[in-house]
This record gives sequence, structure tokens and C-alpha cells, in this order.
Amino acid sequence: MRIAIDYTAKNRQSLIIFIQSVLEAYYIEVCSVLNFKPTQSFSKLIITLFKGLGISENTNWFKANYILAKIRNTLHNNGVHRHKDESIEYRGMIHQFKQGKPHHSASYECLIMMISDIVEFLSIIGEKSNHINLISKNGFTEHSR
Repeated sequence: MRIAIDYTAKNRQSLIIFIQSVLEAYYIEVCSVLNFKPTQSFSKLIITLFKGLGISENTNWFKANYILAKIRNTLHNNGVHRHKDESIEYRGMIHQFKQGKPHHSASYECLIMMISDIVEFLSIIGEKSNHINLISKNGFTEHSR
């Protein structure tokens, strides 16, 4: 039973890290092309991107990205939140990140909601910036073979 629980947890952690890594690379490119100064921190990168696009931080799009960043940072720190205490209300739930404590925001249910909002946000990026070559009308990068 313990092996199954560990396997499920590692799969979920891998999903979080993979999604965050892909988004970070994409957001850096978008910021660069739109002349927004990208930063090294994923949390700050999200803030830069949303401000540059004129989208409120009080949207589910922002909160989904921001919580993903907090979860990923916590995983990177051996499952413990190392920054100041923070509570984020997202889709009717309060996500608490307490210094020195593990997080409890990475359920598959929450991840599905976040992914849904992030995909919707990617479409918004495409709508707001379809005049640049990096981004197609639907918000996804072009790949040539």
C-alpha cells in the first residue's frame, strides 16, 4: 500500500513540476517578445506578465498560476513552504502556505481546476498578442518540423 501511495504522490509532483517548467519557459518568451522584463522568479514572472497584459491579479487565471508557483516552490524545498505565510482564495477554497509547514493545495481536483484556468489564460495571451510571430491566434507556440 505504501508503494502505491508514494507512486501516486511522485506522479502528482512530476506533473506539477513539468507543467510549471513548460509554462515558465513559455512565459519568459512571451515577456521577452512583448518587451516586458522577465525575472528569474516564476512568481514574479507571473506578476510581470499579468501587469504587462493588463489583467488583474484578482482573476482565477492569475491565482491558478500563482498557486502553481507556490506549490512548485514548496516541492523544491522538500515539501516545506519557506517563505512568509500566505493565504489565497481560489475557487471557493482557501489555500494556505505557512512558513515551515507542508502545503495541502496539490490535490488532483485542484490541479485540474488550475490547469483549466491556465489553458484559458493561454488563449487570452493569444488574443492579446496575436500580432507577434511567437504566438499563434490560440496562444500556443508554433513548432516547425
